[in-house]
Amino acid sequence: MTAPSDRLGKSDRSIQEVVLHGTSICPGISIGQVHLLDADIPIPQNPIDAEQIAPEQERYTLPIDSAKRYLRDHVANVHADSSTKAQAIFEIHQVILADESFHDQVPTP
Repeated sequence: MTAPSDRLGKSDRSIQEVVLHGTSICPGISIGQVHLLDADIPIPQNPIDAEQIAPEQERYTLPIDSAKRYLRDHVANVHADSSTKAQAIFEIHQVILADESFHDQVPTP
C-alpha cells in the first residue's frame, strides 16, 4: 500500500490542517475522509403557483414517510437482537426523522 504522503501531488503538500469543532453525539475519535462543500453554491428559489403547493409538499413528505417505514422495518428485521447501545443509535435516527422542528422549516400555505 502506498503511504499517503507518497500519493499526494506536489500541489497537495501545501494543504494545511483544519480543525473542525462541533457537537459530539458519541464519545471517541472519528477518522475518515471529509468532504467540504462550497457554501456559496447557488440554490434556485423558483416561485411556484398556488396549485403546485400541495404536490410539492407531498413530494417532500413521501420520501420522509418512506424513510421512517424503512428504518422501522430495518431495525425490526435486522437489529432486533442488537445491543442496547446499537438500538439507541437507530432510535436517534427515528427521532430525527420525526422531529417537527426540522420539518417546520418547509413552508406551508
